[in-house]
Amino acid sequence: MLDFWNDIWVNRTPIALEVAWIDIHDVGIQVKDMWFERGWKLEELYTNILIVLGISHCVWLKVSASIFI
Repeated sequence: MLDFWNDIWVNRTPIALEVAWIDIHDVGIQVKDMWFERGWKLEELYTNILIVLGISHCVWLKVSASIFI
């Protein structure tokens, strides 16, 4: 299982290194917990990664079984 915050699965570094803080409610979340049949459930995070990362929107592309860009 891939940890949403601490494993390398999006870029070359864990998301935890890109954000200033992670809400305690989001600790321990797995990547699989944030994926739904039709897309990502990022709105369920207490940590707003779009604002924290300074992104106005995001589009995820699946390039392999476990890598998203």
